[in-house]
Amino acid sequence: MTIGRLYEVPPSAEALLRTCNAVTEWYEALAVLAVESAPTLDAEDALISWAELLPRNSVVGMLFSGSIASPDTDNGDPVVTYVNPAMVKAVAEQLALLAKADLEAQLGNDAAASWLQEPLKQFLSEAANNDNGVVLVWGA
Repeated sequence: MTIGRLYEVPPSAEALLRTCNAVTEWYEALAVLAVESAPTLDAEDALISWAELLPRNSVVGMLFSGSIASPDTDNGDPVVTYVNPAMVKAVAEQLALLAKADLEAQLGNDAAASWLQEPLKQFLSEAANNDNGVVLVWGA
């Protein structure tokens, strides 16, 4: 099963997530933050494609390194990343400027994943307007 979801969270979430070391602690923190009740974007497999294909040093690629992230594991646990409000705003602004054709070129053989651009831009713009951060959870 694959997962690709984004959750809008208050900036105070960062302090809690910074205390997490093991992946299980990150999942426990998500429960404390009640992310299942937060505004959510289900990005499906497209988020995984974006994570694999977009350069991490690009503005949009910053989503996947975030401000802080769960440790990588070899057992297939989904990755959890926290993106602070300033970074959320920067990515939303960049998505607004990014031409769909340019995004499709960056995604190469997975250009169909470009459908995510508009809903992601809207989701991040709303989070930025609320001065909130975003948690991403993705993996196979």
